Amino acid sequence: MIHNVRVAAILLVAVLAGCGENVYDPSDPGFANPPRNIEGIAWDGSSVALQWKSPGDIPDSVIAGYRIKYNGIEDSVPRVPTKYILRNLPQGMTAFGLLTVLKNGVVSQPIMFQWAPAARFDSQPVIIYEAGGPSLILPVGLHIGSRTTDPYAIVLQSGVQPVLHLILFGAGAQPLKLQSASYVIQNGLITLFSPTSHASPDLDYFLSSYPSTYNTDETPVFDNTIYYVRFRGDGGEYNYARLHVRVTPGAAYPNRSVEIRVSLQRLGELQLALLGKQDGPPTLAGLLPLFGRVAGMRN
Repeated sequence: MIHNVRVAAILLVAVLAGCGENVYDPSDPGFANPPRNIEGIAWDGSSVALQWKSPGDIPDSVIAGYRIKYNGIEDSVPRVPTKYILRNLPQGMTAFGLLTVLKNGVVSQPIMFQWAPAARFDSQPVIIYEAGGPSLILPVGLHIGSRTTDPYAIVLQSGVQPVLHLILFGAGAQPLKLQSASYVIQNGLITLFSPTSHASPDLDYFLSSYPSTYNTDETPVFDNTIYYVRFRGDGGEYNYARLHVRVTPGAAYPNRSVEIRVSLQRLGELQLALLGKQDGPPTLAGLLPLFGRVAGMRN
């Protein structure tokens, strides 16, 4: 047993440290490279979707498929399509290992990554209107959600301090912005935006890693764009979310509005993904349950 753990440790260290660029050699039937360009998305509150590319240097004709190992489970995936949804996941981060399987039974070293599911609100987007217009009865703010609440629109009222995270601002026919609630409420909750955003028709935008920098309290609004936010949730902790913003067509100041669809990480302080950018290398104790017969790397 001690010998097997030492062998597994040596192999895992080699995987994490990297072994340089390997090139497929048809004369070496015992070699396979892992998949590449892995991307993921929090599909819903209990599912994660993954997509990837084949190793590239290995002919498709010799690839049988792929394996995904996580939480003591092993799923086999056909060679095409290189996309898979993993369902019934627990809340929080799940560590995955993705491996290439050749037709001769050889299995590659694993590519390690982590991803978390997140609640998703697509079917009924929240609609908010630009603040600063003449109307005081339309919702101009958004409560993004929390561990216990779903996203909802907010009408600002004098003397009322709602649990507000951001507003849509466009007074004086200025270009629309999303702004932190701290702009309109004294001691209001601060919402920070990542400088990273992505043009997309919906929330189904796969990422190689989740943004880690949040450094501005406002951002310009562009149609069909995903924004990444860090905001104050229940009990003072911070939550993360993806916001897909669609500008209502044909409207002019002061009647402009946007639809916002939300992918919400309900667990405080938890981002959605760590893919090749872990804060530290995974521990041997954490990785061993993923692999079973690590030392053999074969069926």
